[in-house]
Formats: sequence, structure tokens, C-alpha cells
Amino acid sequence: MDSIKIDRLFRKDLAENHVHKNIVRGLNIMAKSNDIKTIAEGAETKEIFEKLISIKVDYLQVYYNAKPANFQNTSKWLKQHSY
Repeated sequence: MDSIKIDRLFRKDLAENHVHKNIVRGLNIMAKSNDIKTIAEGAETKEIFEKLISIKVDYLQVYYNAKPANFQNTSKWLKQHSY
């Protein structure tokens, strides 16, 4: 196993629920100590996004920055935002 996904159940109220925050933090620490990457899904608000960044998860599936899109719209977005 090289990655573990943190379910949205734990992150949906991360800002208010200290138990969920501690679970996410603990999962992240355990994963890192075993060279396993963490993926947090469903960062839908700026507050949740920032909390997950502060916990230092490795990857975010972020709905906050961009909504899901089909291939054509994704290609357009990538062309507009490429450097």
C-alpha cells in the first residue's frame, strides 16, 4: 500500500469537530511514519482546505478550487492556466 484516502466523513466538519480533526491528524501521522501518502477528498470550502493544508496531508481532492468538469472543459481550463 502506498496511499490511504481519508474519507469525507472525517473532513466535512473538520473545523468544528475536534474528534474528526484528531482522527485526520492521527491518520496522517501514522501514514507518514510508514511512508504512506495521504489523500483527503472533498475539500469544499476555504476553511476545510486550509485545515487540511495545516495538517499536511499529501494530496487533496479539491472541489473548493474547481468544480468537476468534462474533458473538453478541463482542456480549456488547463490551456488558460498554463504557464
